[in-house]
Amino acid sequence: MSTVRWPAMGTLLELHVVGAPNWDVEAECHPLVAEWESRLSRFISDSDVSRLQQATGEWVEVAPITDDVLVSALEAREETGGAFDVLATVVDANHQGCEPHGGDQRRGEATESETDATNHDSPSYSPLERREGRSWRLAAGCSLDLGGIAKGIVTERLCDLASWRGAAGALVSFGSSSLTCFGQGGSDDWQIALRAPGHDRTKAIGYLSLPNGFSLSVSGFAERGHHIVDPFTSRPSTSDIMCAAVAAPRAATAESWSTALLVLGSTALPQLANIHPETKAVAITADKLISTPGWFLPL
Repeated sequence: MSTVRWPAMGTLLELHVVGAPNWDVEAECHPLVAEWESRLSRFISDSDVSRLQQATGEWVEVAPITDDVLVSALEAREETGGAFDVLATVVDANHQGCEPHGGDQRRGEATESETDATNHDSPSYSPLERREGRSWRLAAGCSLDLGGIAKGIVTERLCDLASWRGAAGALVSFGSSSLTCFGQGGSDDWQIALRAPGHDRTKAIGYLSLPNGFSLSVSGFAERGHHIVDPFTSRPSTSDIMCAAVAAPRAATAESWSTALLVLGSTALPQLANIHPETKAVAITADKLISTPGWFLPL
């Protein structure tokens, strides 16, 4: 197995590749990741995310990777009932929350269809809209943070590339929170150590077996503090879950639901199982660990 790593997207990217001895992993993957980060980061002034935020109310054409991430993010927002949301409200002297797109002086009066779409009480209203040609429009007073879902989709793309290059298996991770694998890490599924919040971070409390083609997302309050914001209150989440790990065939599903569980709490676990019966989940509260049967292997 060969391993390469470098800083990317605000954390450490690691690629573990089985087979494909003639493939120069870093030489091909490093510029790809740099290109994707240049589109998805909110900290780069000319990224797609920054351009959307700088031109609120206007249509902005974005790169294919950004389009894929935004589509996945909106699907996840709807599926979780808003518990996962890449949109945040910016409150300042000029904007008090997300404003509608239509009817402003720059664009003239909104059409009848636009009026319905920009009415906050209308079911069709969204502060983030898409039209053909990979064009997106962000409402004034809103900001975007693609964060974990972007990292998850990048790990998927790198695993796809490793498979196309002839690797027998690969595991791609951003830090300890976003992972995707394919093939096997030897003779078995990839074994991922799980550490609980409040415990010694150098010691695992158990292992998760990651099946072929699955992505894993781990969200919690141990390393970055209580950073998950409840989209319904705009305040830190107060649910009973301190750490959630979700594995799914799609990175967007794993990323969105590991965050949504921290907002919704352990009572949402049956909802996840009903929507995505193929997923696996672990939730840690102050006094118990709840797991998909047989998935978590305690030490």
